[in-house]
Amino acid sequence: MDDSNVVTFGPHLNEIDDEADATMHDNLLEKQSSEIYRTTERMMAEARSEMKLRMDKCFSDFSKDMNQLFAKFEGQAMEKLNDWDPKTKALLLASSLSGSARAILNEITDGELHNFDSLVTTLKNRFGSVNRAEVFRAELQTRVRFKNESLPELAQSIKKLTRRAYPGTSPLVRDTLALDSFIDAIPETEVRLRLREVGPKSINEAENIAVRLEALRVADIRKGRNVRIVDIETVQEPDLKREINEIKQSIESLTSEVLIIKNQNDQQFRGDNNYRGNKNNFNRNFNNRGAFRR
Repeated sequence: MDDSNVVTFGPHLNEIDDEADATMHDNLLEKQSSEIYRTTERMMAEARSEMKLRMDKCFSDFSKDMNQLFAKFEGQAMEKLNDWDPKTKALLLASSLSGSARAILNEITDGELHNFDSLVTTLKNRFGSVNRAEVFRAELQTRVRFKNESLPELAQSIKKLTRRAYPGTSPLVRDTLALDSFIDAIPETEVRLRLREVGPKSINEAENIAVRLEALRVADIRKGRNVRIVDIETVQEPDLKREINEIKQSIESLTSEVLIIKNQNDQQFRGDNNYRGNKNNFNRNFNNRGAFRR
């Protein structure tokens, strides 16, 4: 039998099947890779958003305690950044800065911008407490309680100033310095002297004592004010009536004295007129008789 006219499909079909399988496999791998890539990108974006939100809360206001902000960042935020390279950390930190902190990015090199440790050092040097300790010490020495400022607010401000004025000291020394500054900042003499007499061991203890003393002082002032009002209404009312009667009597007495003086002046005036009239009549009569004429 002649097989020259027989068409066979086996080898070609196998090649097509192999090619189709390879294409499907490549498409599947590409699809899986795309899904993994998208999932990874989504997770990274969520992580960046979460970390940026945390860092925005930390670094949006550099007027606060710089060391405390960095401690919060390094303690909480860094938990999600440990697997990231320093460049990514630095760029994320830089993108989270605002205000005067963001303006400092124009003053550093690209190498410092892409180095996390270098960027942190630059921010600490500019906004940290180490290089501005003398300024904070002067502010601490002149700090007094503001109008309408509560004692807890004053204590919190004193603590912050003390940390910034003495960044290298131990917590025990800082607490002692804060205690003295807190007592000196209270303008009420009786509260300040009472605190010195009691001798609190910490600023927290001094704050609690001062709050109680102020509450007692305010209550005593209000109580004394109410007593004085009652005294005016009940005790001083008869005195006021008596004083009014005395004033009326004095006015009547003065009026009588004025009338007496006026009558006396009128009588004296009439007597002088009679004397002058009699003298003039005598002179006219004497001249008419021709006396002393030559």
